[in-house]
This record gives sequence, C-alpha cells and structure tokens, in this order.
Amino acid sequence: VQEMAAQEAKDIEEKGIAQAAQEALKAAADAAKATAASALEAAKVVAKDAAEAASNTVDAAVAAVTCVMIVEFVNEKGAVQKVDFKTKTIGFSFALGSSGCCG
Repeated sequence: VQEMAAQEAKDIEEKGIAQAAQEALKAAADAAKATAASALEAAKVVAKDAAEAASNTVDAAVAAVTCVMIVEFVNEKGAVQKVDFKTKTIGFSFALGSSGCCG
C-alpha cells in the first residue's frame, strides 16, 4: 500500500495534479462501465431463466388439467421439441432406486 501511494505521489509530481486526476477519473469510469456491462449480462440471464420457469409452470398446469403428458427433447444445439401424449398411455412409469444388488 505504501509503495502504491508513493507511486501515485510520484505520478502526481511528474504529470501534475490535473492530469493525474483526469487519469484516475478515466480509470474509475472504465471500471464502472465494465461493472455495468457485467451486471446487464447477469440481468439478461436471470430474466431468461425466469421466463423459462414461468413457461414451464404454465405447461405443467395445462398438462395436469388436461391429463396430457408433455415430454421435451433438447438436442445438442439446445433446440427444444415438445411432444404431447394426449390419448394413449405410453408405458412410462416412475420407479424409485433400490439399494443393494438384488432390488
């Protein structure tokens, strides 16, 4: 800390107070701009996740009311395809994992 303060004092001496202050303000503005950009990106991600969660909730409610099973498939590129099973049972069942080797 003392070395940094000594360097700042030396810079002020060499460049003059006005130029040193201008450089310090520019550095602070650049840091604030970077922080704002980072916060904006984080907000975009949160908004996208919230919208997806809301959509999933609506889909689940519709499926529960209409007795439809909805299956979403996501490919390696992230594209989502939904399939609705409305009339026939398809044989899916949920099973709990068992402990031990023989069930």
